[in-house]
Amino acid sequence: MLTVIHLRAETKPFERRSPLSPKTAKALLHAGHIVRVERYPERIYKDEEFEAAGAELVPTGSWRDAPTDNIILGLKELPDVDAPLRHTHVTFLRVFKKQTGHEIWLRRFKEGGGALYDLEVLADENNRRVASFGYSAGYAGAAIALFSWAHQVLHPDTPQGPVPGFDDTPALADYVKSALEPAIKANRGQPPKIIITGALESDIFINCVYLGWSNFKNPTLPTSKPLEKGPEVRIIAIDHLPTLIARESSDEYSSLLLPSLLTLDKRGTEGVWTRAEKIFKEKVAEVS
Repeated sequence: MLTVIHLRAETKPFERRSPLSPKTAKALLHAGHIVRVERYPERIYKDEEFEAAGAELVPTGSWRDAPTDNIILGLKELPDVDAPLRHTHVTFLRVFKKQTGHEIWLRRFKEGGGALYDLEVLADENNRRVASFGYSAGYAGAAIALFSWAHQVLHPDTPQGPVPGFDDTPALADYVKSALEPAIKANRGQPPKIIITGALESDIFINCVYLGWSNFKNPTLPTSKPLEKGPEVRIIAIDHLPTLIARESSDEYSSLLLPSLLTLDKRGTEGVWTRAEKIFKEKVAEVS
């Protein structure tokens, strides 16, 4: 039985990543799957790259009217509408830990008869995730922290402006260096002190803290009143940091995800899919 994988366009602002690359699309096609890709000008890979790989280009948003046996592949959340969800979706939806609105989403799947294989819970037999953006998220977050520190040194009491996207990590590294050089000079030649956890004296603290969303237009959130000494404490809480280096992060992620996608035709018996399906069914059963 042929498996149709339908890559949908993203709707989240500045989301340029893709869980499928032209290279991995070609591998799926070579394995006998059918790959359809929605046109999406913001995606880091051009539509023509997918077309050259052999994928069929289809209109943006056409997943809604696709046959229900098509697998809808995406990355970030689905459009926030009330329609029942009839398809099987492979995406990050983040509804299994009772996040805000989780019951609404799960109820839509229940009403439509669809299914969700959340990318966050695709795991091997040792419960290790098969694919993640962890490295890219850390890299991008550290870069934005350095931008923010440099901005505070050079422009105290002035809001930080938007952060641009980059084609690759060397371009991002050059941008960081150009921001740091004048800031270090203005800081009496002292670079920022950076910690992961535990140290008391630092300028940048890297940890898992959630207070609300920031974004690439407004990358930091204030968390304190002005301090007697030093700049105010600010938080970076961007929930899709890896899109800052979208091509490299997508290349890596799609390669990690590919072995699992290749087994979608066996999802009824393949462990990575049956484990994810079990979690979904348990969570759907909890909603009325």
